[in-house]
Amino acid sequence: MNPSVVLEKVFILFLLLLAGFAARRLNIFDNNTTRGLNNIILKITLPALTIVSMQMSYNASLLAESIRLLGISMCVYAASFLIALVIPIFLKPQNGEKGVFQFVTIFSNVGFMGFPVVKSVFGESALFYAAIYNLPFNFLSFTLGVILLMQDRSFSRTAEIGSGYRISIKQILNPGVVAVLIGFAFFILNIRLPQVIKEPLDLLGNVTIPMSMFVIGAILAQNSLTKAFTNWRLYILTALRLLILPYILWLILRSFIDNKMFLGVIVLICGMPAAASTPILAQAYGGNYETAAQSVFLSTMLSVFTIPLLVLILI
Repeated sequence: MNPSVVLEKVFILFLLLLAGFAARRLNIFDNNTTRGLNNIILKITLPALTIVSMQMSYNASLLAESIRLLGISMCVYAASFLIALVIPIFLKPQNGEKGVFQFVTIFSNVGFMGFPVVKSVFGESALFYAAIYNLPFNFLSFTLGVILLMQDRSFSRTAEIGSGYRISIKQILNPGVVAVLIGFAFFILNIRLPQVIKEPLDLLGNVTIPMSMFVIGAILAQNSLTKAFTNWRLYILTALRLLILPYILWLILRSFIDNKMFLGVIVLICGMPAAASTPILAQAYGGNYETAAQSVFLSTMLSVFTIPLLVLILI
């Protein structure tokens, strides 16, 4: 793909983000509307996009690649966890920041930014790989991620939990995961949806990309700009999240993976900003949710510049 075309696509996504930012700052809608749009994406349009993107004819080679991709995803999460363990040594986190820094190191924003960017760069067929790669995210973020955030539960009086934590099946088997399982089952069984069902899903799925970027912009507009730009620790954490980790991953995997789309999906997802759920989980389980929100803001804003750099390396 022509680099200028890729940069143009990423810039278009950025303009959609700016539209959401401006609309929220101008009070065209409120925070309740933002949360509502967020729920529509996570529970309706993104699952629809996932199922449609996995409507591919079964072949043994693609199945083998899927299994391989899932294995790589689990290895990447394991390596990220080990890196997260040493992060506090270098960043010297303040009150309630340790778990947040570790969470940000491990979990990137796949659903809201990863899918739009992957589709823009590699096309809709790449979403099949993105959906498979993202499977461990939902399980790990609500288990390992929560355990990391619970380290700081004494910091926050607003934490919704006590000394224990129970994993909810509903949290793990959310609409996004269910959609991947359904889509993958259709792929394995070579089931093709009839047009009367596929077309509505297609229309819903097509809403995901512009609405996701719009909602990210609206979320960013709710946070303080100055505090995010004055915390030196967040710059180091953001550089690790957006550039260092994906570049190291690219250096390691490029010798073993010939398929550019396969490799590109892995590296791009690794190079996404902090997960949008970071401040929500931090507030619920005792972490410093203000720092969490600032990390999402700063990493998302700077990703506008770092994502094109990653794309140029990949293509």
